[in-house]
Amino acid sequence: MQRKKRFNPGDRIYTRVILQGRQVAEYVFDCVSGMSELITALRYRTRELRGLASIYVRNMTAGWSMEQPLMLYPGRYPQGSSPQTGASHPAPAPAAYRRYMDY
Repeated sequence: MQRKKRFNPGDRIYTRVILQGRQVAEYVFDCVSGMSELITALRYRTRELRGLASIYVRNMTAGWSMEQPLMLYPGRYPQGSSPQTGASHPAPAPAAYRRYMDY
């Protein structure tokens, strides 16, 4: 029987995002309290990407790791700007995501 993988407050969580066979992001978080919060942080940090990615998650504190797919969707940008047009000012982060911006 496989034990459910959990996060505890303060655990150091290493993540790697692979998209189309190449690593596109790598982060270490110590403020996420669960997988849904981690996915929210990853979606925000990779908001300019699109496609089916694979994420590798390692709880460095508890000593477990896992891999799973993650569908990435591009974020919303102010009118008249987008990643395709070379805009340099993405939409401001919603308040719920701001805590992930400094990692």
